Parts: sequence; C-alpha cells; structure tokens
Amino acid sequence: MQINQALVAHYKCKALPIDDLAHMVSLSKDYLEEKPTWYEVNGRLNYFKKRNDYRLFTELFFGYFGSEILGLDTLEYRLASVRKIDPDHPYGGNPDLGLLSENFQNKELYNYYLVSELMDSKVLGLNGCDYSLTGLLKSFEQFLDVECYNMCKDFLIKLFIADAFTMQLDRNPNNIGFEVPKIDGIKYTSRLRGLHLKKHGYKGHYVLDKHNYPHITNFRPSKVYDNERIFGVDHKNVFSYKPGDVWTPIWPYSSDFLFQTQDEAIEAQELFSDGMDPNLASLIIDYPECISIIDRLANDDEYRGILEKFKGQDSPVILSPEDLEYFRRLFSDRRKVFKKVLQLQ
Repeated sequence: MQINQALVAHYKCKALPIDDLAHMVSLSKDYLEEKPTWYEVNGRLNYFKKRNDYRLFTELFFGYFGSEILGLDTLEYRLASVRKIDPDHPYGGNPDLGLLSENFQNKELYNYYLVSELMDSKVLGLNGCDYSLTGLLKSFEQFLDVECYNMCKDFLIKLFIADAFTMQLDRNPNNIGFEVPKIDGIKYTSRLRGLHLKKHGYKGHYVLDKHNYPHITNFRPSKVYDNERIFGVDHKNVFSYKPGDVWTPIWPYSSDFLFQTQDEAIEAQELFSDGMDPNLASLIIDYPECISIIDRLANDDEYRGILEKFKGQDSPVILSPEDLEYFRRLFSDRRKVFKKVLQLQ
C-alpha cells in the first residue's frame, strides 16, 4: 500500500476541551476521554483517526461498498495530515496521518443513541436484550412502531450482510447508532420511553398498538462508521486471512454463534449448518427477504469497481498489485460462501 502524498490534505487544528465536546456530540465523557481527537476544521467539527496502515484503505473501502452496493448511509472519510497546536506549541507538533470525518450529529434537532446506550437501563434497557442481530430485532419490535421497526430491520440486516461479506470483526454496541427527533422538555434518558411520552401528552411521537401500549415513531439509523477490522487485515499491516476461515463476528446472528476461535466456528459449521456459515445460514432461513442481497453479492462482482478506485494516481491510498490480488482472492472466497448459503432457499 502506498500513500499518495499529493492528495493528502494538511490541517493545523486545535484540540477541543472534553467538557466542550460533551456538549457538541452525543458520546459519553469516558469515550471522549479515551478518544479525544476531535478538531474544528474550517469551522466544522471533525473526528480524526490517527492511522498509517491498511486501516486507511479498509475504512475508505467500506464507505464506498456500504453506500454504493448496499445503500447504507456510510461515513465519508478523507485522508489528512493533522498538526495539533496548543499553547505550549503554537506552531504545532509533528503532523499525524489519518482519516478525518465530519461530525454528522445535529444535537439541536436530534437525540442520538448507540446500541450500548439503548441497553443501559437508565435509557431503555432493551428488556434484557442479548447483543446479537436476533436480540436487537426482538427488542426493537417491542418499542418501535411498525414503520420504524421495518426500517431498522432492513438497516440491521443489510449491515449484518455487509459485515459478513467483508468479514468485519469489530462491529459492537459502540458503533451501531440511531437517531430520533429531540423533544423540548423531555430528557435524553426519557425520550424513548413510550409510557413516559404518553403520560405527559406528547402525541405525535408515539403510536398505540391494539393493547393501547405506545410505540416510538420517527426512530431511524444514523450513519455507519468504524470499519477497521475487515478482510483479515491486521493493524500491523499484516494480511491474516486464510482460505477456509469462517466468519467469527462479535456481533453474531444469535448468541449461540458467538465463536471465540476458528476451531469453534468450523465445528459449528460442520455439525449444525451442513458445512455453511452458521450466521448466514440462520439469517437466510429466518429472513428470506435478504435473499436478493445475498444473491447479488454471490453472483455479481461490483466490488471490483470499488477496488479499481484504489489503483490509480487519483486515489489517496494506492494498492499494490500484490494487495489487489489478496483482496480479489478473499472476495472470491466470500462469493463461494454466499453461493453455498443460497442453496438453503
């Protein structure tokens, strides 16, 4: 992999105090203290991921793949060199290379919730939901109106399939998010509690089911981000994927398929799903509406067009012929997996 220095944007940025950031973005203070690299660039708040390895490529690739092929609302990244300035170094320290993404939150209009916050009993609790695709869908069905539930189901299934095809290993409760219009007078921790809204007369923000129970409306997915650990690419610039590896996501289809090792995954594949990927096999059986997406990924090669973006001098990250061959082989393997799963329909 080569960095095209001619296309790297250069910025001098001031870091923002944690207390100021906490008012600007809907993220916990602990998270902001762990990842404080938020900067104002041209008057807009941006988040900076310091990188100088293949994660520059994986994040950029998934942004194209998720939006162009699956219709997901993915984050836009740009390669940048950032020189941080502070009172002790008014001209800035050494520049860092990485990815800048503009803050997509509008806290004046919306409340934002990560899945980890939805699972928090102070916010919603999700009725003891286990962190899996089936667990989330079951919980969402209990508190969302039909339209919102179907929208979120479509989003979560597409995200799950995108992660399966790219072998995403880091989807977690802190990088799946949702948004809902803010209501003046309603606290963040109460906004998703239908009974609270009903009690205080906030009609239009919930609908009643046949049992007179309120379900939240206008709740929808926010942007998709954080796609580093995909394609078997290690952050040490090592390609670790081997033919025959089974996808072992930490966001599984069900808690039964949360495999800790390749050996566990291979054993389940052979014993319980007739040699097919257990997570995908269960998905296609329980949600046949996903068949058209899986069929498209199995039988089309649209990903090639995205790989082509990283070949020429108009790309900020340029893959070598050896890099491209690795990713072509991996995609070929993934298509075989998807084709095999289609036999279940």
